[in-house]
Amino acid sequence: MLNAPTVQTYTVVGGDSLSKIAKKFYGNGNKWREIFEANRDRISNPDLIQVGQVLKIPVEKPSFVAIALAACGKKEEAPAPVVAPAPAPAPVVVAPPPPVAETATFAGLTLGNAVDQSQNVTTAMTTFAPTDTIYAAVLTKGAAPNAAIVARWTFADGQLVDESSQSIAPTGAAVTTFHIAKADGWPAGSYKVAITLDGNPVATQEFQVK
Repeated sequence: MLNAPTVQTYTVVGGDSLSKIAKKFYGNGNKWREIFEANRDRISNPDLIQVGQVLKIPVEKPSFVAIALAACGKKEEAPAPVVAPAPAPAPVVVAPPPPVAETATFAGLTLGNAVDQSQNVTTAMTTFAPTDTIYAAVLTKGAAPNAAIVARWTFADGQLVDESSQSIAPTGAAVTTFHIAKADGWPAGSYKVAITLDGNPVATQEFQVK
């Protein structure tokens, strides 16, 4: 009986790789190295083969077990496929929460005709004499790099008496004092002072001059 050839040839087509060719001829893609070793004269990198390239495919010699199984009329079972392990999941990156903006908040408003060294009104009042200097002490709490307080004083039906603003940078509880004075005396009647903090109305208080 003539000996079977030990080498056959195969022409590379698009999408081929050595492992795919090994799978086609040997039923096992892991045997690509046998094809690579047989073609070292024409392949320098096993990952780079060209379409149209003619490769030598060594013919595997049947093993003793395969011959015995063939004699018994049984087929050798194909090896179990190699299952690659699943890639590890990417770590979950949790973004830090945004920094909380520092703000100053309104805490109180007191009117009076005198203040102490801390700019607090000494005695709260809602009725004043025409010659009084009228103080409005605005209490805030909290820290802020910058805050604007505006005091708007009006008379009777809304006639503007005075409007002034102060910028503060409190680091905790703070008192900001405004005042109005009139050398020839305030007309008798109803007055009102309105306070805004950073453009937001926070307090209104009415008072009388008698």
